[in-house]
Amino acid sequence: MSYHLEVLNDKEFEEMSKDLLEEELGVQLQIFKKGRDKGIDLRYANNVENEIIVQAKRFYRSSYSTLKTEMKGELTKMQGLSPRPKRYILMTTFDLSVGQVDEMVALMAPFVKNSQDVYSRERIMNLIAKYPEIEKKYYKIWLTSTNVLESILHNGIHGRSEFVKEKILRRASFYVPTQNFDLAVKKLGEHHFLIISGEPGIGKTTISYLLICDLLARGYQLVYVDDQLKDAEDIISRSPDVKQVVFFDDFFGANLSEIIHPRNSESKIISFIERIQSSSNKYLVMTSRTTILNQAKFRFEKFNRSGLGEVSKYELEIKAYAKLDKAKILYNHMFHAGMNAGQYDVFFKSENYLKIINHPNYFPRLIEFITSTNQLKNVPSEKTEEFIFNSLDNPKEIWHYAYEQQLNEEERILLLTLFSLGGYVIPADQLEKAFEARYRYEIEENGFTLKSDGYNQSIRKLLDGFIKSEKKSQNGKIYFSFLNPSVADFIINFLRERWSEVKRIVYSAIYFKQITKYFDIEPIWGSEIEIPQNELPAFYNRFNKMVPSLVASAGDDTEGNISALYILVRYFSDFVPEDRLLSLFQDIDFSTASDASVSEIRFVFNHLDGRASVRKFIHENWERFFISAITVSTDSEDINRFLQMFSDYELSEEDWSTNDRFMSALKDKVNALYSTDDIDLASNRDAISRAYYCDEFGDALDIVESEIADHYSTFLDNCGLAAYFQEFYSKEDYDGERILDRFISRYEKDDDYDPGERASGGPKVENEDTAIRNLFQR
Repeated sequence: MSYHLEVLNDKEFEEMSKDLLEEELGVQLQIFKKGRDKGIDLRYANNVENEIIVQAKRFYRSSYSTLKTEMKGELTKMQGLSPRPKRYILMTTFDLSVGQVDEMVALMAPFVKNSQDVYSRERIMNLIAKYPEIEKKYYKIWLTSTNVLESILHNGIHGRSEFVKEKILRRASFYVPTQNFDLAVKKLGEHHFLIISGEPGIGKTTISYLLICDLLARGYQLVYVDDQLKDAEDIISRSPDVKQVVFFDDFFGANLSEIIHPRNSESKIISFIERIQSSSNKYLVMTSRTTILNQAKFRFEKFNRSGLGEVSKYELEIKAYAKLDKAKILYNHMFHAGMNAGQYDVFFKSENYLKIINHPNYFPRLIEFITSTNQLKNVPSEKTEEFIFNSLDNPKEIWHYAYEQQLNEEERILLLTLFSLGGYVIPADQLEKAFEARYRYEIEENGFTLKSDGYNQSIRKLLDGFIKSEKKSQNGKIYFSFLNPSVADFIINFLRERWSEVKRIVYSAIYFKQITKYFDIEPIWGSEIEIPQNELPAFYNRFNKMVPSLVASAGDDTEGNISALYILVRYFSDFVPEDRLLSLFQDIDFSTASDASVSEIRFVFNHLDGRASVRKFIHENWERFFISAITVSTDSEDINRFLQMFSDYELSEEDWSTNDRFMSALKDKVNALYSTDDIDLASNRDAISRAYYCDEFGDALDIVESEIADHYSTFLDNCGLAAYFQEFYSKEDYDGERILDRFISRYEKDDDYDPGERASGGPKVENEDTAIRNLFQR
């Protein structure tokens, strides 16, 4: 078995060495803090002091000559001890050859008795494999062992390039075991569903990432939701033998504006959660900022009405960290970041590490920021202390400094272009086209000078500092996203008071979503960026010139035409002539619209007050428009809202319910959207299983079919079609026997996920301040 010892810091390696040698030698070793240790990390004393001395040497990217130099110093220390040690043991992460081991023995004579007292990488890994309890105790070691890592890589390959070897090792290096992880495992095991919430930068994604890795290591396949739940619905297996974990980061959106234009409706989210909960060997992990989750609870009535409204049962809210945990997080970031020696020393100067740990603005993402080589490489050593505490004192400004001081104009343009496209999982070709369009605008309008290869150079500069890339295994394409949501937070605040910057973004847009994603004329939640009223006439004129070249994200003409209509109604209602709107309604073939346009169609239909000729045209051609609207509906909420619109256009229920063509389309859509996958038969589990195993198959089937009918009735009620149950429902359309068989197979199949013991924060310490000072002792 092979292990990645580099994920441990020097103190962790020392502690693991102690545990391994105590098991191997059958002795109790003393551990010493750094500083005046006289060259001693660990010591065994029976009747005589210094009977056995142990030194743990953790090296990474160092040469053998470095070890030799250190060992010469160790020899001098051993010669100066009184009494002199009888035996010296070396534990080192170096992979030593036979000749190098012999050289160590000769160098440290007479203290190192023979080659058995030199434990290099290979022997240490053998010891870890020999003592599984120690492997389990050092969770990072277990997680990055060969077998576990291969399992993670295999099961994550279809999900996300985040789960690649280098990123797993890096994240594992920074991991600090806390109670949050144990609580997450417990809640997920109980409910199959977990929401990890907290303030920005508190560590939600880190906890969820390690939780996912834990499941992947145990044979679960990853289903990663980038944007739309429907993508995951197609991948989830109905078989209880297929173990899967679904991960949905920022499922209600990365900021408040996304609640206004949600990526997934509340009905779809609730249905998906219930489907997972009713499945064996299926788990769902979701993250959300606390403010977003609270707004969602307030805004989404069905979420509160459902059993999920009692969200605390499923929620792990990360609020704060213990002081010692903060210290360990800081130490791990300092140790593994790779900063230069001068900058590293600053953290120890005048106990700056304590000031950081005790700072009221401490949170993990900020610690990552102030220790990142991407940030520190532009900061001189003599300015490092100022940089650290300015960042801590003004956390909202951390990106502002980097944006203004570290980026050139092309790099800022690229960052703002990514933002305008949505900021998350943006195809590389789409980003490049939008960047080049903005670049041309700046050259033509603002006298910019064209630089060669500006796009690729900007990508290279921004990667891992502001943005990240991933390659999807499904199609091999590259996608770009912000490094984390705080970058988008900064840009939103930055642009709010800078119409000139906003103008340059929207005036150079080539995709409709660059206008609609973050900009509005009347911000609802205060999170969108407002377009000033006095700028609308000029923007309207500019938009009219842009329309012929603007495209929808998918390049679909109908989707693009609907987006143009949506922008005219939403942004320029006071300027657009009625005859132009009428012409658009006459020309757009709504029957070819996709579900991507459903929210825009709904908005337009709801905001045509005072447009008599347009409303008259829709009234007279209602069948054409409303069949299209029903056809693009994505869930019961859409259907319900469109049905409610009939009265707005002076159409009665009798008008649509007696129209055979419309009713046929409505029934087809309802039955296409309805799914039995989220039926929860748990409340009837005992009755069904008792009937089934007593050979009363018919009784068991009757219970299941009754549940299907009730479930279908609830779905119709959500559609606003409760009165149409008899007309729409047919028992023959739903295979009750298949659902019963599936339930029985789940009943007989226990979940394979057994979390077992996890590494927690370890035993409580009596004095945290002393423990922290020992941790940072050099």
